[in-house]
Amino acid sequence: MRRFRLSLPAAALAATGLMLPVALAQTLPRTYTLGRFIPADVWMYVHGVHNEERAFLEKEWGEVCDAFMASGVLDEFQTLFMSQMSEQERSDAEGALSTAISLIKQVDWAGLTAREVAFAYRLNDIKMGPNGPEQDFFDYIALFRGSPESLDKNTQGLVAILKQLAGLSEDVKLEQPDAEKPHWKLTIAGAPFSVQLLRRDDVIGIFMGNRGGDDVMRLMSGASDVQSIISTERFVTALAKTTAPEDSVAYFDMRRLMGTVGGYMEMGAKSVKEQDNPEATAWMGMAVKLLDLCDVIDYVIVTEETQGKRALTHEVTVVRADRMDSPIIKLVSDRKPFEKFDTYIPAEATGFSVGTGIDLERLYQLLVSFARDHVPGGADGVKKMETWMAERGFDPQRDIFSWWSGEYVMVSLPAAMATQMGGGDGVLLIRVKNAELARQKIDAGITRLQAVLAELQQAQMLTITPAGEVEAEGFRAINSPMMMMAGGLRPVFGFTGDWMMIGTSSSAVNKCLKTASGEAPSVLKNERFTSEGMVPRGPVSSASFKDLSNLAHEMTQMMMGFALMGAFVQANPDMQPVGKVLQILTKLGPVVQHLDFFSSQSSISRVEGPVWRTDSVITYKATAGEPPKAPESAGEKGGNGEASR
Repeated sequence: MRRFRLSLPAAALAATGLMLPVALAQTLPRTYTLGRFIPADVWMYVHGVHNEERAFLEKEWGEVCDAFMASGVLDEFQTLFMSQMSEQERSDAEGALSTAISLIKQVDWAGLTAREVAFAYRLNDIKMGPNGPEQDFFDYIALFRGSPESLDKNTQGLVAILKQLAGLSEDVKLEQPDAEKPHWKLTIAGAPFSVQLLRRDDVIGIFMGNRGGDDVMRLMSGASDVQSIISTERFVTALAKTTAPEDSVAYFDMRRLMGTVGGYMEMGAKSVKEQDNPEATAWMGMAVKLLDLCDVIDYVIVTEETQGKRALTHEVTVVRADRMDSPIIKLVSDRKPFEKFDTYIPAEATGFSVGTGIDLERLYQLLVSFARDHVPGGADGVKKMETWMAERGFDPQRDIFSWWSGEYVMVSLPAAMATQMGGGDGVLLIRVKNAELARQKIDAGITRLQAVLAELQQAQMLTITPAGEVEAEGFRAINSPMMMMAGGLRPVFGFTGDWMMIGTSSSAVNKCLKTASGEAPSVLKNERFTSEGMVPRGPVSSASFKDLSNLAHEMTQMMMGFALMGAFVQANPDMQPVGKVLQILTKLGPVVQHLDFFSSQSSISRVEGPVWRTDSVITYKATAGEPPKAPESAGEKGGNGEASR
């Protein structure tokens, strides 16, 4: 496993208190060569490189792909699709499909992406001229550094695809601006963009737009008047906030994106206003306000690395400094973090998820105020809604937000009693502001529901009885014949401390209660979690762990469900196409059986002022006969610790 450390001179500077320039704070590893050819003004930049440590994963996914191709699913869907066509349409479609497959096979796609792949997307500012937009709207950029032996074949194969496209219409032209250089340009009459193919040394580039290809070629030529994305201060600053990438990096400049889209919106609003259309002007004004409301994120950067059989992802989202008080941000930033995440999670849990959620009261108030102030006719609509709720005795503030807090804990447990339906037990806890008030509101809701069922003469379909088997006061059970038929399900609910608790069984609830009281160990004593999961140290906004070791079996069960559903719906003539699709999907059974290489996944999130961090890990099963590889620096990255920054 490669590690990136400060060089001796840099360490010496740091030790003496000297500040390194931002541009030297952190750069991409040497294997990331294509980033220097991506223009600085793209809003999306995604870059992946080959990592030998992921060879086992490529092998596993290769077997999944082979099984999929051998399943016959594609042939079945092709037959189903073409059965809806006339004979001539079917003949034309078969010819086009045959040609497309032949062209696709001329490219060695694995070879094309063997060493490096970089994608970028740019939205361009638009200048309106007398005949419409003077500049193309977008640029898509794709750069590939493949295997040397595939270079010639792939160049020829991609050119063949362009030639085929050029032959579709007289309006489509393919030209080679310089016959001495491997550069091709496909244009469509009237279209504000072109498609270009470029080969420069061992790099192949594909571009859609107009300026993207030119900018890339200038960067490749060393032009000084164009800057690369990886040399910008914004990107370097973003990269310094996370772990250096080993497998891939993805950077999203949300401020640039929203600024460009905002320019489009303002241009549209101006155009509509000039047309003297009050209604359209009002709706465009609403769209501009909505965009401004959502324009809160500065940038997002995600890096990936591999440690043995562990794939780690590090995501950093940075909020705009001038939008920290935005109502959108307050939905998330003012939540109560989990100081002790494992309070209600038993050691035998197979999975859990805890999270602070969002502030539903603020969200409701935000939606209502926005509708009232900015949506055309919104004030009348809000008034009608409030009148309708008042007539039915419902007040969101009084009946929900007065007691609902919304932080949650979800726990998955082995089933207390095995059933033919399979599955396990589960418990959901939701934090409340006032447990007694919450109990009163829940009771009132149940009373109303039972009254409705009584009017429908269905009162026996749902009864609420004391759950005496729960080792806490006030818990009740939900009894329903339909749930009893579905594997004997008898949910229970009640309150403990400042949590509302709902469980699929009394046994599951008791396990969580014993864990909270200290009578039983928590998930911190679960060896599987502590060795494979992200174990929080200190307050967290969210944390999760899920056992994936039975993923293949669970998905196979789902395929069997498709078979039953397909047989059921095909009895209805109007639903036969849906039934056929479900029957085809059952052929994926042998495919999903190959998804047996997953072990678990886990994540941790924190809100640290304007910086939101999420670190996650997927652990894969050790190869048969191969002992699991211990994670590096166990106190740093998962397995008894968190991901380092």
